[in-house]
Amino acid sequence: MQTNVSPGLPDGLMERVRAYRIERVRKELVARQCPAIVLYDPVNIRYATDTSNMQIWTGRNPTRYVIVFAHGPVIGFEFHNCE
Repeated sequence: MQTNVSPGLPDGLMERVRAYRIERVRKELVARQCPAIVLYDPVNIRYATDTSNMQIWTGRNPTRYVIVFAHGPVIGFEFHNCE
């Protein structure tokens, strides 16, 4: 995960925001008895994981996917040779 890079924000605020967002996604999965969700829209991926690498490019070229498990990890899939 990213660190707090926004000057002027209280310490730990972004970490709390990230934790809130992923917990909100997981609560919806549990409420709907869904074990996992595959996210492919860059806005949804950004909300759930706070990753923004190449967000505009991936909006037109579907090369990034994320699986969020209700009770488990978040797994991201990137395009070949993205390292």
